[in-house]
Amino acid sequence: MTRQRKPPGRKDAPAGAPPQVEGLTWGCHTQVSPVVWAVTGTIPIGHVVAVDGSKGAGKSTLLATIASAWSGGPPIPGWTGRAAGRVLIVSTEDPWESVTYPRYLAAGGNPDMVARLQVRDPGGCDRWPHLPGEIGRVQEIVQRVGAGLLILDPADDVVTPGLSIAETAGAGLYVGALRQMAASTGCTVMCSRNHRKSREGGALDRAAGAAKFNQAARVVLAADWHPDQEEDRLLSVVSSNWERPTASQRYTIRRGANGAGEVVWLGESDVTVDSILDGPQTAAERAEWREADVILCSMIGDQWVALETVYRQMQDARISERMVRRVRTRLRVSHRRVSSNGTWWGELGPPASGWPQTLLDQIRAPQGGGREGPKEQIVPAQTAPPAPRRRKAPLAPLAPPPAGDPPSEGEGGANG
Repeated sequence: MTRQRKPPGRKDAPAGAPPQVEGLTWGCHTQVSPVVWAVTGTIPIGHVVAVDGSKGAGKSTLLATIASAWSGGPPIPGWTGRAAGRVLIVSTEDPWESVTYPRYLAAGGNPDMVARLQVRDPGGCDRWPHLPGEIGRVQEIVQRVGAGLLILDPADDVVTPGLSIAETAGAGLYVGALRQMAASTGCTVMCSRNHRKSREGGALDRAAGAAKFNQAARVVLAADWHPDQEEDRLLSVVSSNWERPTASQRYTIRRGANGAGEVVWLGESDVTVDSILDGPQTAAERAEWREADVILCSMIGDQWVALETVYRQMQDARISERMVRRVRTRLRVSHRRVSSNGTWWGELGPPASGWPQTLLDQIRAPQGGGREGPKEQIVPAQTAPPAPRRRKAPLAPLAPPPAGDPPSEGEGGANG
């Protein structure tokens, strides 16, 4: 019987319980606990969530609605969390008595379950906490009242003086302290941030602040204007560490019974955060976007139309080629290349999943005009190939040019 040799340097595992060493937590002493969600894939309990958004997209109103659901008010879409949890709000931009608290009430929140969070300085004045320097004071308050949700709106207004979350080191210290507090207390922390004006970078690069903030936050949400519906907004999951991002939620904001803003949920949307990033941001761009939608759907219908014809019609309507490409991609317009008598050209057809019903309803409804009054009736769909472009034949050096029309070369129109 041959003895099996041990690999060099390998020692037998010691018998008995593992030694107790400061800083080590052995697996046998670890109690496994799964991630618990208030909204699956969107709001984890006991972790840090970033809520980024454009000006006017309703970040603060959204947070008030989430706070209401947390305290036992009407649930938000996908809600699976417990009800009747206490909420603490730090809102530095809006007055508590006239704006923040009325928003919470308009959403149906429980008055006994929400409070404004401030700390008292040595001079006896109440002020916003400075984080991470005063995270201990905040954690003590959270534990004393058993709060399940802490809202920092916006996050960069409660930073310790001299620290910047726009820098990697500052963002790491800030979010690191919030993560430790959330893990030890089970309190979810939601931090709002404003989008930068620049569109450079991806969806995770839009918020003001260092990328370290996004890396440390377990979920990053974004509130944006809807690219198609002028008064609607979208809440999208930009990044989720433990679940696949869920579908965007469409919502609008109306005036509640008490005069404060109130979120009205309109259902899921297939618009992704990437398509939002590439979509229109100004009122003029949104008007051009909607007009391009109508023209493209009206021209194509359920037929195939030459690509060159589409671009010519769009040019007549003063729609840029870049906008046409973006609308084609977003609506998932079909494309193919066809040929006839050696001439190739591109054609556009209806989306495989059909045109959006809202767009069809908009076309069927009486039109009040586009950006500059009513438009002419759209040219009916054409399936014939575009007329080939003509080029002059080169002159022969020793003979006169051939009689008759110059020969045509089928260039096939625009490329797909």
